[in-house]
Amino acid sequence: MSLMEGGDAGSKLELGSYVYTSLTTGEGTIFVTKPWTGKPRQIKKHEKVTQTHQLEDIDPLCPFCIGNEHRCKNISYSLKSLTDSDEDTHRIRVLPNIFPVTQESGIYQDHSTPIGGDVTALGIHEIVIEDTLHNTTIALQPVHDVANIFRAWRDRGIAIQEFDHVSFIAYFKNHGHKGGGSLLHPHSQIVSLPLVPPAILYRMNKAKKFYQKNHCCGVCHMIGPDCSDPLNIVYDSPSFVAVIPNAVINFCHIHVYPKRHSASFLNTTDEEIDDLGACMKHLMNLLYERLFDPSYNIIVRTIPIETLNDHRDIDTYFHWYLEIIPKIVPDSGFTYSCGIQIMTKTPQQLCEFLRDDDERLNKL
Repeated sequence: MSLMEGGDAGSKLELGSYVYTSLTTGEGTIFVTKPWTGKPRQIKKHEKVTQTHQLEDIDPLCPFCIGNEHRCKNISYSLKSLTDSDEDTHRIRVLPNIFPVTQESGIYQDHSTPIGGDVTALGIHEIVIEDTLHNTTIALQPVHDVANIFRAWRDRGIAIQEFDHVSFIAYFKNHGHKGGGSLLHPHSQIVSLPLVPPAILYRMNKAKKFYQKNHCCGVCHMIGPDCSDPLNIVYDSPSFVAVIPNAVINFCHIHVYPKRHSASFLNTTDEEIDDLGACMKHLMNLLYERLFDPSYNIIVRTIPIETLNDHRDIDTYFHWYLEIIPKIVPDSGFTYSCGIQIMTKTPQQLCEFLRDDDERLNKL
């Protein structure tokens, strides 16, 4: 049985298993709501890891730590914290990644064929060092410093979009081994690409199709008062609303939507950035405490820099947002084979888990 957007996922618990498909993103999740009692398990479900606050303030071997400033060359952008007293201290620094996935210079070549092909991966790849401390993360940082992380993303995106061959800019943070992180020091990354990735085109097409059918932006409809689907709100602020999506793809997967309709992350105002900092501080602190500093990814879902012929009116139907994806449930062969994630907890249960302080919820 397939439940399309508009059905109440919370009312289907008696089904035992059901599939929820999002018409706005195309993502699908199968919820197995009856417990798998007696299922054998030989692989450990949890592994003990050192939490960020248990690390030392400074690691002499870390290239981003105090004392290794000589290893952080060609800084293109920096921001001070409200608590920084030293004139030379900048809490946030942006510099080129010395192990880039793209090349900043060269001749652009396109070798496309009817069945594929390649183009030169010209682009900018930058590291955003988010703090001078080695043992901190968004959950532990002051709100102002958290806001400055996303301010750096926006400001560098505005600058990078002026470079040649920039079709799309990716903003992301990898935290922990399962999140793809290689260094413990808090940092994130910005990468420009000379093409619009297929996954981005897919989401743009889904957003356009929803708009053509319903004459409104899918996200605006979803977070508005007229939506019949349950909105599993984890946090509500003046400018943002954070929810567990009904097509949740991992344990405590969160979408953070701006309340003001905007297709591009780069159009976010300073006031909205400040509010986003407070929102993200709250959400990441919840995950840090409930899930004991899990591995995770933070990504921005935004429109390309390049204007595409089929999407010249994209500002009307695409709505940018942030995703927080804790890496708790590994992708299985089932997910890779059909693109549908398996979850044993409903979005409503996950929302309660994050919002409720009751000790019993830690047993989920």
